[in-house]
Amino acid sequence: MPTDLKTGAKVGLNSIGNQGSATVCMTSVVATALATPTSVFNKFVKMNPRCTLVAGQVTGDTVPFTGRCDDPFTYTGNVTGSVRLPNSWSWGSTMEGVGRFPDAVLTGLSIPAQSLVTMKTNVWSSLISKTCQ
Repeated sequence: MPTDLKTGAKVGLNSIGNQGSATVCMTSVVATALATPTSVFNKFVKMNPRCTLVAGQVTGDTVPFTGRCDDPFTYTGNVTGSVRLPNSWSWGSTMEGVGRFPDAVLTGLSIPAQSLVTMKTNVWSSLISKTCQ
């Protein structure tokens, strides 16, 4: 997570460990910079430095993308997804692909080493206050 988004972050997983929530205090400069679907996509790219993501044609409030992630510690494989900015106070992203995770991760999940695995992430963010109070 970029330094400007780490400030005040609180993360917790649900009871089965596959969904989390976070509250993050963003500066007004950061919040203002997330004003267009393209600017949200550009921030998303920076938040995924081990992925090379290419934006498609912006359609309304959505930027579709394709790319590849090469992260030896998590996921390696091709990805597709989209970033969405439906209004001035919320934005979201989806990303998925079929690729590889490190064998140690797979073994820990009782999955045979070298297995291809489907990876899917969905993130939704909303501004809940104009201050960090």
